Amino acid sequence: MVAIVQNLVTSGVFELDGGAWEVDNNVWILGDDTEVIVIDAAHNAKAIADVVGDRKLKAIVSTHAHNDHVNAAPDLAQLRAALAGEVPPASLDDHRGFVDRMRAMSSAAVAVGIGVVLLVFIATVLSVTFATRAAMATNRPVIEVLHLIGAKDNFIAGHFQRHFLQLGLKGGLIGGGSAIALFALAELAIGWFGGRADGNQFAALFGSFSIGALGYLAVLVQVALIAGVTALTSRRTVNHTIETIH
Repeated sequence: MVAIVQNLVTSGVFELDGGAWEVDNNVWILGDDTEVIVIDAAHNAKAIADVVGDRKLKAIVSTHAHNDHVNAAPDLAQLRAALAGEVPPASLDDHRGFVDRMRAMSSAAVAVGIGVVLLVFIATVLSVTFATRAAMATNRPVIEVLHLIGAKDNFIAGHFQRHFLQLGLKGGLIGGGSAIALFALAELAIGWFGGRADGNQFAALFGSFSIGALGYLAVLVQVALIAGVTALTSRRTVNHTIETIH
């Protein structure tokens, strides 16, 4: 029995990410005089069937799940149902199932990442609050002196609020600026590797590191929020200190 390797070139449309291109694809038929395996059933089912002829089709193998490599293969749902009915112990494993499992894993990783970011944000707000209160505690003698010499409560609170607002803005801008620079560098790095197969596969599984205009705006909002928390905490601490003096 002699092994037979046949090559068939079929033409059709390749679609990806909203684009469409006319392409040619290689279909390989491997077997002998009685049975064959078809690799990448692309575009034209009749042309493939003509090459297979009267031989028994043992399997259709797809090297990947792009539409132009599978659109001449039988519908996988129907094939799975037929296998279950005719050969109950048989199972159908395809590349799409593997991709779906990988996407589920990456989605879970993204969800965990979002949870971690939220926890870090809450911890940051609490850290800023307690750090501001500790700093204000060292200024208690200043508050007492200003109060004793007749300075109004709003004047004292406003002075410290403006001072700590400036400190909060400086700290927030340093941290926010570093985050923006990091995301920008990551976006450039992904762009450099975007045309390569490994880069495209990484992007397909985990997405890109581009946060877009809304992401950068969110960083700036966080900077303003940290500054606001710092200013508000300082004012409340000053008011509390003045109340204890009374």
